[in-house]
Amino acid sequence: MHRVSNGLSAAETKKSHEALREVLSNTFVLYVKTLNYHWHVIGPHFISYHELFKDQYEDLFEAIDLLAERVRALGHNTPSGCAQMLEYSSISESESNLSADDMIAQLVDDHFILVKIIRKNIVILEQVNDYASADMLIERLQEHEKMAWFLQSHLL
Repeated sequence: MHRVSNGLSAAETKKSHEALREVLSNTFVLYVKTLNYHWHVIGPHFISYHELFKDQYEDLFEAIDLLAERVRALGHNTPSGCAQMLEYSSISESESNLSADDMIAQLVDDHFILVKIIRKNIVILEQVNDYASADMLIERLQEHEKMAWFLQSHLL
């Protein structure tokens, strides 16, 4: 860790880092899973699912970059590599030989896992006065709820 002056104490920054690391790691694993499904989806709805997964993994990639930059701005390091991302993630890797509907159902479940994690960490960030990070997670919360809705709409 390198100390960056941002008005937060070292203890507050540490808690912010831990909250953001959890969200970052889960977002990264979800990104990889969504990308994997984009590559491997087949079936009668191939084009629409392929494009839906692409839109979502592109959004997730942008979120990963913003979350990682915030961690660095707080003076901490991000997890370095897939093994560390998985270590801090509640979302697990998946196989690529699932049906398209099973892929979508899995992604819906994963987005709701992330929604729950984000809500918990917004509270933590607000408690340590890191409103910039909390605001970032509020935006991510809205995006994950929207992504889950889009995915669920394909299963109706």
